[in-house]
Amino acid sequence: MKTTAQYKEGQTISGLPPFPSIHIIDSFSGGKGKSTFSRFLAHHIEYNEFNGVLFDADLKTTDGSVKGNISPIYPETIDLDIRTELGYGFSKANKQIMDCLRSGLNVFLNLPGSSFEFSSAWLRDSNLLDVRLKLSGTDYIYEAVEPEPFQDLTAGALAGERSPLLNLVSNQPSLEDLIAGQQPRIHRWHLCGCTETDGQEFMAAVRYYDQLCPGRIHHILVRNEALLPSSLRIDWEPLYEVEGLSDLVCRNDIYTVDFPRLAQPEVDILNREKLTYAAAMARLDLTTTSRGRLYRFLRDTTIRITESGLMDNLVELTTMKPAEAYNPSNFRMGTRQPKAKSKAKSEPKPESKAESESKRKSRAKSKPKSEPQPTPEVDPVASESDFSPPVVEADVQQVNERVSGGMYQAENGDWMDDLSDPDDDSLTYDELGLGGELEIVDADDPERLMAESSGVGLAGVSHSNGHKG
Repeated sequence: MKTTAQYKEGQTISGLPPFPSIHIIDSFSGGKGKSTFSRFLAHHIEYNEFNGVLFDADLKTTDGSVKGNISPIYPETIDLDIRTELGYGFSKANKQIMDCLRSGLNVFLNLPGSSFEFSSAWLRDSNLLDVRLKLSGTDYIYEAVEPEPFQDLTAGALAGERSPLLNLVSNQPSLEDLIAGQQPRIHRWHLCGCTETDGQEFMAAVRYYDQLCPGRIHHILVRNEALLPSSLRIDWEPLYEVEGLSDLVCRNDIYTVDFPRLAQPEVDILNREKLTYAAAMARLDLTTTSRGRLYRFLRDTTIRITESGLMDNLVELTTMKPAEAYNPSNFRMGTRQPKAKSKAKSEPKPESKAESESKRKSRAKSKPKSEPQPTPEVDPVASESDFSPPVVEADVQQVNERVSGGMYQAENGDWMDDLSDPDDDSLTYDELGLGGELEIVDADDPERLMAESSGVGLAGVSHSNGHKG
């Protein structure tokens, strides 16, 4: 994919608004650690002030009341009751998510547990899998792209082809893509344990989305270390006893991330007192052991998430600009910058007219100038070997590259005098920036060639075709 660094005006990727992504926290059954993982994401976003918003759709219902299990601790979390909106247009939930995407915010969606069929149906019908965004710069940074009208309803046209996924999942789209419209990348974080059933559930989820939207979702197998039988021995072999799972995780669109274990005493303290991770680290009444466990958990999880590269497009909110600054008219595209050609020889330094004249006069005094010979008339019926053929412009372009100042670069890389200019005398190697005092002499001038060859040393000879002999 092209980047804006290939365009003029000095525009780089850093000048463009960060393109948002959609992160789905999901599992096949309950008790896999989705809420714990989502709580860390809420901490990661809030503590670092990243451009992300967490939506919690895994709501708990008690006595007819609906409440979230993350928003009481992290108030910036938005609760979504998608169960009441299934089949009714998804007006509220879809609008809130779209508003965040249009503002350039990454969306993290914690889906309900123990209801993969319901959650996947909601995700399909909410149009999040097909949404496209383009630069707006008015009220929002991005705006949704309207779907294209049907052009061909034949079976072959509707079948389509599997769209390839980029390995660099956090890569910034080019300016052309942001103006025309680009689909946000979707990352599905699948929490699981170490049993064979967990492997079967992950394979079933991947197959479902491969059929529903091929090439649209990156699957991340999140292996929750808290679900291991022993906290002292990490063993994931039972998970891969499912036939085909070992080959499946080798796909370019599937990743594996280990989620570190947090000891149960600290989990109970956080849940009982509704503490954020940052607030718990500041509590002086906690033991040194508890704070050490919390620190190790946050450190290891942050390192593993960062090393995966799946959240590289998270940036600090302070770096975000107003929507007007991202107006497409502010980014002008030009032609591609030409690459600088590598030269084995250094390019001659430009000389002033006075310096050039003084050098030419000093050479004229020290070396006798041969009298000009009359130009011989060319017999039209003469053999081609009796005279030098005229230089054709097309051939000159193939042999050298014309530059200003009566100079050109020969095919072998040496800079030569333009012998086609009768008013331009020959130059020395030193004057050409090549070093040495040897003179470049015209091989078509026999008297001067004989005079130069009788001196001490060798003379560099330049034929009229530009090659050094």
